[in-house]
Amino acid sequence: MQISPGNYHKSENYIVKSSQINFASKIDSLKTKNNRYSPRNLEDSYDSLRHSYNIYIFNYRKNQIIHLETQQMDKSQSIIHFIGINIGTTIGNWKVINKDFTSKENAAILVDFENNILKRLNIMYKKE
Repeated sequence: MQISPGNYHKSENYIVKSSQINFASKIDSLKTKNNRYSPRNLEDSYDSLRHSYNIYIFNYRKNQIIHLETQQMDKSQSIIHFIGINIGTTIGNWKVINKDFTSKENAAILVDFENNILKRLNIMYKKE
């Protein structure tokens, strides 16, 4: 299940020094090396109308599924939209970042994402 596009304006955005294909490939490699990052009931997909990837990562330490969307900015950079998380493994308990959490909860979720996902990918990034 995907959160509706109308909610993307709430997303937390990161600029990464990577094409979106390379970013998606690095996420796939992370999931292949450690299947604990793969949600059992969701698959990543490419949206040809929006020219974007929807990526789902299981945060096994927090029992949450992270939903990201990537879009190419130029040849060497992409924007990563952190859309939200699903609490637990049963789909349907989606929470939108910067909307459904307190500022303190948002900050903790994003720090965890940066430290345990983005830094593992060895890609330069910055918050937009």
